[in-house]
Amino acid sequence: MRRYIDVFKNSGWLFIDRSLRSLVGFYISIKIANYLGVTQFGTYNLALSLFAIILPFASLGLNNIFIREFVKNSSKRNITFFSSLTLKLIGSFITILIALIIYIIFPSYQDVSKLTLIMAIGIPFLSFDIIELSLQALLKSRKIVFIKLIAFIISSIIKLMVIYLQMSISYLAWAITFDFILSGIILFSSMKLIDINFRDMQIDFSRVKELFKDSFPLLLSGFMITIYMRIDQLMLGYYIDEQAVGIYSIAVRFTELWYIIPTVLISSFLPKFTEIKKKSNLLFFNEIQNLYKLFVLISLITCLFINLFSTIIIDSLFNQEYNEASIYLNLLIWSIVFTNLGM
Repeated sequence: MRRYIDVFKNSGWLFIDRSLRSLVGFYISIKIANYLGVTQFGTYNLALSLFAIILPFASLGLNNIFIREFVKNSSKRNITFFSSLTLKLIGSFITILIALIIYIIFPSYQDVSKLTLIMAIGIPFLSFDIIELSLQALLKSRKIVFIKLIAFIISSIIKLMVIYLQMSISYLAWAITFDFILSGIILFSSMKLIDINFRDMQIDFSRVKELFKDSFPLLLSGFMITIYMRIDQLMLGYYIDEQAVGIYSIAVRFTELWYIIPTVLISSFLPKFTEIKKKSNLLFFNEIQNLYKLFVLISLITCLFINLFSTIIIDSLFNQEYNEASIYLNLLIWSIVFTNLGM
């Protein structure tokens, strides 16, 4: 059990960070939903869904591959870091280009595509999450948690100000972009924590090619998972209307709250699993099996709780126009059992 002490400490900090982000983000979503009304909230969520579908092209499926290589090849960390950063920046500008093309070729959906394009402007700053991934690999996440939380709180206050001042929906998209920019600047200023400096930058394009080759299947997997998770909202918007999307999105937001637990555990266990695999494949697969058993148990308990209390929860948090969301939530929450096993 001793080998897990650092993992649990690291996952604890990550859990605090991401739990607070999820809970505060959900609180902001409640405020936005009740402020915009069901139709405009539907438009807002259509834009978020479209943005989520194109976002995997920014990371290129590189995150877990980078952590693995950063831990495994300690003598080549500088090359791995800057080669991965280069890939992420390339992916970011490709994603912006995709958002721009969507805005141009679908003029009848410009309300949605305009919001998506505004959010995409901040994507290059997300490339600096490579610094946060480096700290995860070194089991030093707590050094950046508080700094990033401050940035998140600032951006959350800005969203609340947009609601308080009754500003237009586009300002909510700009608030998301500001969050990306602020987080990127903070992460960039924290590079000294990983002992890597831009003055020592080394980019090996053969290494870039290798990293992309390894990450490409994960890019496709992440893209398909995102389509699976978001295409339902786009289809509702296309075949019915924004009002249906607004109601359904409440159930989606509530379901996504529970993704935080497996996401944090996988990110934190990955460095240790890499070390275990070097020693024994049998031990590695046993540990993976135990982790997925834990995922199933947590998911089943969550689903049963939500099915018992969904109506009370929805009615107490949202305006009356969102009451139907409890019906969707009772069904949609069971998807976490299978989604968690796919992480």
